[in-house]
Amino acid sequence: MFSGFLKCADCGKSVTRSQSGKNVYYACSTYKNRSRTACTMHSIKHNRLEAAVLFAIQYQVSTAVSYSEIVARINAAPLKKSQSHRLNDQIAAKEKELTKITRYKQSLYQDWKDGEITQQEYREMKADYERQAAGLSDLLARLTAERKELSNGVDQQHPALVAFAKYQNIEKLTREILIELVDHIKVYENGNISVHFKFADEFRKIAEYIEINTTDTAEAGCPPPKHKIPTIKPLVGNAGGFFYAKEREKIKKYSVIYADPPWQYQRSKVQGAAQNHYPTMAGR
Repeated sequence: MFSGFLKCADCGKSVTRSQSGKNVYYACSTYKNRSRTACTMHSIKHNRLEAAVLFAIQYQVSTAVSYSEIVARINAAPLKKSQSHRLNDQIAAKEKELTKITRYKQSLYQDWKDGEITQQEYREMKADYERQAAGLSDLLARLTAERKELSNGVDQQHPALVAFAKYQNIEKLTREILIELVDHIKVYENGNISVHFKFADEFRKIAEYIEINTTDTAEAGCPPPKHKIPTIKPLVGNAGGFFYAKEREKIKKYSVIYADPPWQYQRSKVQGAAQNHYPTMAGR
């Protein structure tokens, strides 16, 4: 199921399947095939890996559903915002930097003619400035395109939201679901994992669209809510579809979910047993 998805969080090589008796587990291929001094084992049992990845996907699905509901309410309001101060500031800063680089490049020729620099230095510095200018131009084009995309708003049926939201009732993990939603999974030495999802950039843009519309309800153009709507988990607190200023700090942008599920332990009768204090998951 996980073939091609698992990577060692330290050496970056694949984490591959092994079996000892009835126990199926995954371990770093560098550790297994090269040398035990080249990397550590980074081992995780199959059942725990499957449960943790399912947990992470369920979390991201819940996020997509929440985002869809919030976007729908934002788009239904008489007024909505589409200007990102972050993008505007970045574009202005990069335009200023490009202007400076262009000015430096233009002054090089006169410096060479005046004998301030050699011809070789002129050529090298000119090429360096041209590389910097090309990089800045490419970055400005991407930022400008992103700003234009944001100005068009976000559709509730955005492909990234639809891709995850259709798995609202997911209870079992399949390879097909992994292929559709997951880019790769990093396995850490302590047995924890981080799941890197597809559509990461799209979720970031949607989160920004939500964030720039998270003013109080009056400023957002809709009347105060008649009753308090329960908090939408897992990422954001909801107040009638728009967010009060105090709710802003609850909004986070995630492209990675670091999963450390609350496992059960065999010793359940001791006072400090986890299952005696909060719900736990069984790793079978």
